[in-house]
Amino acid sequence: MINAISDDSIFFLFKTENSTLYGINANIKLIMADTIERQILTKLIKSNDYLTSKDLAFSFDVSEKTILKYLNNLKCDLEKNGATLEIKHGYGSILRIENQEKFNRYLAQYGTDGVPTNKEERKSYVLSKLVNTEDYINVYDLADELYISPSLLRLIIKDLLPVIERYNLAIDHSKNHGYRIVGNEDDVRRCLSKECNISERANGLKALSELDIDLTNQITSIIAKTLDQYNVAVSIDAIDSLALHFLIAINRNETNNYVEVDETIVKKIRSSPEFYVIKNISKQLKELYGIDLPEVEIAYLTLHLNGKQRLIAHEHIQVKIDNDALVFYNKFLRNIYQTYSYDFFDDEELRISLLNHIVPFINRANSNNQISKSSLTGIKNEFPFAYELALNGLSFLSEDDIQISPAEIGYFALHLALSLEKNVNSKKTYNIAIIAKEISSLYNMISFRLNRHFNDCSLTIKYFNINEAKQLKPEHSLNYDLILNTTDELFPFNNILNISSFLTDEELDKISDFLKNSNQYDYLYNLFNKNTFLIMETAENKEQVIQEIINKCKEVYDVSNTIYERIIDRENVETTEFGNYIAVPHALKQDDKEQWIAVAKLNKPIIWKNQKVQLIFLINIRDHTKVAWFMQKLSHALAKESISQSLIEADTFEEFIDRFKKI
Repeated sequence: MINAISDDSIFFLFKTENSTLYGINANIKLIMADTIERQILTKLIKSNDYLTSKDLAFSFDVSEKTILKYLNNLKCDLEKNGATLEIKHGYGSILRIENQEKFNRYLAQYGTDGVPTNKEERKSYVLSKLVNTEDYINVYDLADELYISPSLLRLIIKDLLPVIERYNLAIDHSKNHGYRIVGNEDDVRRCLSKECNISERANGLKALSELDIDLTNQITSIIAKTLDQYNVAVSIDAIDSLALHFLIAINRNETNNYVEVDETIVKKIRSSPEFYVIKNISKQLKELYGIDLPEVEIAYLTLHLNGKQRLIAHEHIQVKIDNDALVFYNKFLRNIYQTYSYDFFDDEELRISLLNHIVPFINRANSNNQISKSSLTGIKNEFPFAYELALNGLSFLSEDDIQISPAEIGYFALHLALSLEKNVNSKKTYNIAIIAKEISSLYNMISFRLNRHFNDCSLTIKYFNINEAKQLKPEHSLNYDLILNTTDELFPFNNILNISSFLTDEELDKISDFLKNSNQYDYLYNLFNKNTFLIMETAENKEQVIQEIINKCKEVYDVSNTIYERIIDRENVETTEFGNYIAVPHALKQDDKEQWIAVAKLNKPIIWKNQKVQLIFLINIRDHTKVAWFMQKLSHALAKESISQSLIEADTFEEFIDRFKKI
């Protein structure tokens, strides 16, 4: 036997009549899916613009020289297969497809003939095998299937332990027999439905191999038609999910693995319309394919359907609203208002859409069947402000020890994002401060003239006498879009205009120019401070980074002694890491007097929770206008790697702010 050395990804198992040998893979197609070339090609296909080698090197954490080597390899390969790779100095690389049919054939053979080759695909495949097999799985047999060494397979199984434990399952290991998963049947099914990808689920289900039809498509078709017939409103994804649960139920019953549902629950839902619908679907399966599911399985699938119902349109409420849903709705929006002073209560469309969403969510939460994966995986990066509002609104669930999944937060965030987007073009709002010697004599006149002149805007006006104004620090001026000074005193504010006590037409025009012709939010850059911009040589973990930033902030601001604990509590609710090496730690509830943004750049990235992080914004902002402004900027940095990379590469505070302003 020749032992595999170096990287397992460049070795494969091949069988002879008498033995299994290790050797170098002669067919490069078996490993192409795991190479950087494939990932680069994927990026090139998705991009309509030039991609620089610098950006690509940043994405894959390799040198530009290495990227250029891969690009040259791809260039030669593509020229033979209907495409060219245009490499333009100063611009980067862009894919030009000349023969689509030939290029499609190339892509079709670019994979691995169904053999998973990268780490995540292998993990999913192994998990599916373990969950779907009652008996022990022999390490050497499974390694043969994957063309990897047994030692690499053992590492994959070790990596799967946290996933398996998440579903209250365990791995039973026998030196003589191999590995198998043990645990409650309901937990096995949850793991199957949420962790294994679709193709592997199907391949692992014995029911499919025993029928000469595409059972998945047939079940999906039956479910869709039946739900439509009985006016049950669910999404397309929910139909696919329900079809998968039917497949799992069929398979688990055929392998004598039965689910348990409490008899009191069965009695309660037996008379429900959802139970009748599932029973009808089951009856059709029996008539067509001889598949007979017991009542307990029908009850189990009914619980799943109860958690998937939603409305198709938002014109009216389409689900039965009970007191629990109304209480949930009020707590959700009240939490948002108390923390960020953002009032969603007047949005009637949002009320209807939220209530229609809350009812099935409560069903999912009560049956421990929350959505864990979703097509909305990018919503946190695309709408970070809405996501933060949603998470804050849902924080009351922690009182009942309910942990909400990121995917569920994403769905609530989507409703809020739609509401926020709808109001983008509504009246502009301005906070204006006026400094005067005698407030009472000016209040009515100036307020009247300002409101009349800016009748297309919403104004909030606050008055200060001279002594009160002198107590304002420059950072306090950030609370106002404009400060009007009617006195002879001088104040160190950037957003201040001197006016007369009578507010002439010329001065009104001057105010209008200031508010409308300049960037309304320029003054918010004062949330940043040169003295709270850190470049950290080394960092071990997020806790160390957060503590060092706080220590620096305490030298500049009046910082609460509880801020570290509150920030860590927020991290425990849901990680504040985003994509593109960025994290935004903050407290869930703000109680500090001053508002600020501190920035730390690490010379080397660290693992925050699941992702690498190198640029950290520690924010302490309670005003929703300021949070929305910052999050909007952040979303652009999350959408484009070159922006986040540019911020990370800034060596000075001045350079960083200049680049941040250009976003």
